[in-house]
Amino acid sequence: MLEVAFIIVLVANALWFGSAFRVFWLKGPQTSNMLIRREHRDSPLRETVIASGRFLGGMNLGFSVLSVLLILFSAHFTQPIQMFVVCTAFGVAHGSQFVGNVPPALRERKGETPVWPVLRGPMLFIFVVDLIMAAVNGALAIVALSI
Repeated sequence: MLEVAFIIVLVANALWFGSAFRVFWLKGPQTSNMLIRREHRDSPLRETVIASGRFLGGMNLGFSVLSVLLILFSAHFTQPIQMFVVCTAFGVAHGSQFVGNVPPALRERKGETPVWPVLRGPMLFIFVVDLIMAAVNGALAIVALSI
């Protein structure tokens, strides 16, 4: 049962991290429009945002590839302690991306102008899914550690 849950979580990780690669690397200019208010899109710093997005996308590609490799070689990752290590690392990756969006979300909730909108549109979806993925990975890590 733990092995099946591990594979399911790895598939979810591969898809989510792969989607982040697509959004932040392959669709960088379009994504920058989601992050930069319309009145600031002509700024020369837009290219910095696009390049930073590619950096984030590249890290997400690495996590996606790692997830796929773990699926392909899952016969070698059957020990609960191995699953704990993997799920903890992925949980931290998702959680850090969620936590990075908390300050702009709090500003937005107070009615202040956030760095980028988090509580509406595509960023809200990203915000919520990162929280869910952190929780799912964390829960599986705890289960694996308890075995």
